[in-house]
Amino acid sequence: MKQYDISQEVFSCAVFPGDPAPERKILCSMEQGDPYNLTEFSMCAHNGTHVDAPAHFFAEGKTVDQLELEKTTGPAFVSSHQGILAGADAMAILSEASAADPEAAKRILIRGDAVLSEEGARVFAEAGIHLFGNESQTVGPEDGPMAVHKILLGAEVVLLEGIRLAEVPDGVYFLNCAPLNLGGAEGAPCRAVLSEIRWNGGTGFPALTRKKKEISREECLELLIRETRGILSVNGADGYPYGMPMNHYYRPEDGCLYFHCGRGGHRAEALLRSDKVSFCVCEQGIRPEGEWAYTVRSVIVFGRMEVLDDPEQTVAIVSELSRKFTRDEEYIAEEIRRFAKGTLLLKLTPEHICGKRVTES
Repeated sequence: MKQYDISQEVFSCAVFPGDPAPERKILCSMEQGDPYNLTEFSMCAHNGTHVDAPAHFFAEGKTVDQLELEKTTGPAFVSSHQGILAGADAMAILSEASAADPEAAKRILIRGDAVLSEEGARVFAEAGIHLFGNESQTVGPEDGPMAVHKILLGAEVVLLEGIRLAEVPDGVYFLNCAPLNLGGAEGAPCRAVLSEIRWNGGTGFPALTRKKKEISREECLELLIRETRGILSVNGADGYPYGMPMNHYYRPEDGCLYFHCGRGGHRAEALLRSDKVSFCVCEQGIRPEGEWAYTVRSVIVFGRMEVLDDPEQTVAIVSELSRKFTRDEEYIAEEIRRFAKGTLLLKLTPEHICGKRVTES
């Protein structure tokens, strides 16, 4: 697994105009005959690569020791940009990130000489992201950064400033940038590291053993969009896996899968016990003329299932699911009218997706 250190070296790091620079003092040196080496240093909390907490601009805001670590640790999306990042740019980045990995869309890192406009900051704040990072020593324009800081920190978006992404290609990574635990401080230095992960995000899931059979992200999503049904597996009674065929709808806007079912039964009870599920889709496959073996692609999704109790959303999603089978809008409307009240809408948020191609010979 390749890792990228995206932090600046502290004693040679960039410093925001007016801030004190880091200083190093050698207290003991083995070269000078001391039995050990010992260093003392001082620095501003906002030197080099560092994290800003809401307390930076809000008197009652959270300090770095109060930040939720999940905001600084998890899947992240790296996107290149130069110059001012406007509102339209922010929306495009969020859309690309969500399509790549919904979890990574919560932590956005901008590669290049870029700062965020107030409109761009509002887009990210309203989207509820966990973290925003860039290569500048400030997320906003250097001659007037306060407004952008207040928009993001006011929405409790953690800021990661002064990162170095020149060697990092755009895409999804696992980020760890937990700040030093400086009690009561509004900011703190951090050692920010990006680790390569599979495009499908998540950690703790084994990679495919036979890599040559793995299919691309695009192929996985194509199958989820095109195919009409798969096998949903839940944690059943007494720990026995419980799998059942289910129609599904993949929604590209949020990268989630949706299902509908009745309000009772084994499936609903199992979901109350555990929200961890898997869903497997397999296509019919193709068979070359004169051959008996089919070549088949399949995709499996691991994630968390939740029940959505929103009548309008249920009607909208079930309508889209129904259109995978028929374009008869009158029929769809009548079926929804008859059965909507007794229908549960289920949302599967993927944590890991993988797929493969096999030939049955």
